[in-house]
Amino acid sequence: MIGEQVSHYRVTAKLGVGGMGVVYEAEDTTLGRKVALKFLPEEVSKNPAALERFMREARAAAALNHPNICTIHEIGTHNGQPFIAMELLRGTTLRERITGGPMPLETLLEVALQIADALDAAHAAGIVHRDIKPANIYITERGQGKILDFGLAKQANEKTMAAGAGDVDAQTAAVDERHLTSPGTTVGTVAYMSPEQVRGEPLDARSDLFSFGAVLYEMGSGRQVFTGATSGVIFDAILNRQPTAVIRVNPDLPPKLDEIIGKSLEKDRRLRYQSAADMRADIARLKRDTESGKSAAMPAATFAAAEPKPEARQDISSASTIAAAVIKQHKAGVVITAAVILIVLAGFGYGIYQLLSRDKGSTTTATSSQMKIMRLTNTGKSRQAVISPDGKYVVHVVEDNGKESMWMRQVATDSNVQTMPPSDDIFGTMTFSRDGNYVYYTMRQRSALWYSVFQIPVLGGEPRKIVDQVDDAVTTSPDGKQMAVLRTLAKTGLSQLITVNTDGSGEKVISSLQQPDGYVGTPGWSPDGKLIAVGHMSYTAGPHTTIVTINLDNGKETPLGNHQWDSTGQFAWLSDGSGLLLSASEANSLFSGQLFEMAYPSGQVRRITNDLNNYRGVSLTSDLSTMVTVQTDTPATIWIASPAKPDGVQQISPNGSTYDGIWGLSWMSDGRILFTAYADGQAQLWTMNPDGSGRKQLTHEGRDNIFPSATADGKYIVISSDRNGNPDLWRLNSDGSNLIQLTKGTFAYAPFVSPDSKWVVYTATIDGKDRIFRIPIEGGTPMQLTPHVAHWANYSRDGKWIAAHVLDEATSKFYQAIIPAEGGEPKRLPDHLGDPFFTADSKAILYHQTVDGNYNLFAQPIDGGKSRQVTYFTGQDSVAGVGWSPDGKKLAVTRVHEISDAILITKFR
Repeated sequence: MIGEQVSHYRVTAKLGVGGMGVVYEAEDTTLGRKVALKFLPEEVSKNPAALERFMREARAAAALNHPNICTIHEIGTHNGQPFIAMELLRGTTLRERITGGPMPLETLLEVALQIADALDAAHAAGIVHRDIKPANIYITERGQGKILDFGLAKQANEKTMAAGAGDVDAQTAAVDERHLTSPGTTVGTVAYMSPEQVRGEPLDARSDLFSFGAVLYEMGSGRQVFTGATSGVIFDAILNRQPTAVIRVNPDLPPKLDEIIGKSLEKDRRLRYQSAADMRADIARLKRDTESGKSAAMPAATFAAAEPKPEARQDISSASTIAAAVIKQHKAGVVITAAVILIVLAGFGYGIYQLLSRDKGSTTTATSSQMKIMRLTNTGKSRQAVISPDGKYVVHVVEDNGKESMWMRQVATDSNVQTMPPSDDIFGTMTFSRDGNYVYYTMRQRSALWYSVFQIPVLGGEPRKIVDQVDDAVTTSPDGKQMAVLRTLAKTGLSQLITVNTDGSGEKVISSLQQPDGYVGTPGWSPDGKLIAVGHMSYTAGPHTTIVTINLDNGKETPLGNHQWDSTGQFAWLSDGSGLLLSASEANSLFSGQLFEMAYPSGQVRRITNDLNNYRGVSLTSDLSTMVTVQTDTPATIWIASPAKPDGVQQISPNGSTYDGIWGLSWMSDGRILFTAYADGQAQLWTMNPDGSGRKQLTHEGRDNIFPSATADGKYIVISSDRNGNPDLWRLNSDGSNLIQLTKGTFAYAPFVSPDSKWVVYTATIDGKDRIFRIPIEGGTPMQLTPHVAHWANYSRDGKWIAAHVLDEATSKFYQAIIPAEGGEPKRLPDHLGDPFFTADSKAILYHQTVDGNYNLFAQPIDGGKSRQVTYFTGQDSVAGVGWSPDGKKLAVTRVHEISDAILITKFR
């Protein structure tokens, strides 16, 4: 078509192809101006009803005259094909603009004000856009916002154009990554639809305002407000789930903007903004106050390195405002940091298996609209919390400067007292004694596999050790004389439920499972003292967990219903014995831990929370009026560090990105960064340039494609993927094509390619135990490299050694070691924290340490010499993944920022 004459336009270049047809650049030979010619799809011209509707609405849109709406110059046909002559814009779409992260507040408010004004003008003319999304908003080179396709974008497909409103049930296909446009019949774009749009109801201007609120959220946070693996999952989020408050994702935003976005995203349109004019006025007021310095645009929380100070409780009424007060989604009590990964054996494999296995259904009921949440802490540093039986005290664990301490808060007065000083050891599960006088808790050294159980008075004192070498789980009997714990034996793979007296005597095994099956979660002792509820993890017919009760008299295990979970956390029996509360992650929950009630003995499940937040643990008062849990958020960012330049650190991925790079990253031979990030709720492979530009998705299938490792010759990428149902190693070309399965029948993860691009070393979980293998890059028979239980292996850049965590069976602790690349006995290294990645010169192992309040990487020479600092980050964000540049001069690093706070929940039944 280049060079053709279309009406009085001469086509000069092809600009692109989209869902609405082909767009060309052309010259208006009459007026001598540049225009864009959009030729509509062939199905439009062949459908009389669709064409008539298009022409009618295009004429209405052409009548709009507004500086922030792309102008339509002419509507015509050429060789029987309809076209539109439109204003030619130079710049970029908002979608492309915010791919690099949140917009600066000043720019955000300016563009938002322009778009709100454009919507007001269109709505006043009786035109509803129905497809407001970042791809339909253009930012010109001069910073002017323009809405595209007014009155046209809703003509997304032939069936929609012919029928109008759609059938939500038709939305069954996966969501298109670039446009998130459903191939079904509902008008609009899935991720930005209003609830009434999802339901196929008649639309009015308020639908556009909901979509605009979703766009504002993305402008401020750098990520979509509603995500999911399929359109059905996204629909559920739009209809039923409350999004995370945007200020929790990006604390630098003013609270007033959070209010504006929250009001625009009300699911009931009667409670939403009723006009674009009202929304525009609030944005204009915020813009004025921000520019004049009157806005309370300070971060949501500013933290000092000193002890946490008492905070006033904040009452947040109704489930519709939960997310605006606390923190977000993800991921069933799993905080993926290097410190966590290194200490898990079978549990680590199981945790990854859960990530890679989410296909069981769920039936739950909606939460009570009367439920109230009160935030107890706002430091973002509370990791565990329990409430006393009488509801007077909440004990919580605070992590600060790389150390953990225990604090007691008096609920009525908000006084906050430290009961245990900061320690390098890690706290696990906590529970109150039945009389409320003591707290039982688990604790382990950071390098240890197992926990010990301790008792401490509520108001502080000397801790007393009760039992050693247990899993992170403890519950007490109703009479307060015994406790139940879980223990996994590393040598035999036996998972045991054990009772023991509170003085440490009388240890008794109640029930056992042979790995790969095992008991998981934190057990709960029934009020009548006869049963213990616990999670039973099974690999049969795909890995899953069911809740079971175990009879203390005979050890008999009885399933509590047939509900299957991805993972379970803490259990709390209702004092009347009618059921129990638990924190758990459902199938297809994207690792989002929610709170549930399970009836006893029917096992019927009722959902208590139903949002995108992540809840860790559950503790209940004896009168069933109040529970305490912890909400947590762990956004991740990718940085480039230059060890030779202490000040040479640069963030290249946006703030608030959902687990960007947290499941591994690698530097490719052509200079691109290869990393994992969530797309529609699934972990997929992406690449980007070292400056953060050119972000591109490589994989689109499989629920999770994680732990990427690129070959040095630039040919291949090796990943762990569940695309065949179970996690295995796969090889693909560097452009994402030609997937080939390398392993089958074992749980395989964390691959690392050898420097000569010939081998892949990886971890495989067999019968619940982790072992290190290598396999040829072209496929073949795997070879075990050491007989010891070990995991997390990677090559030195000179190809001589493999670094790994190896289990010392005598002490049940992992240690860092190097293993000859051809296999053999491990050589033990000095104990340090973190995953054992080599430095670029192959002479040292990286580890992490918090110094002066800053979390950084250090290098420990493998010959035992003096360590040195490698990165110079500020702040306490932990490191979850690293990758060296091909020349070894720069390091790509994933940093994880955990935000966790204790909350009270009342009226949940």
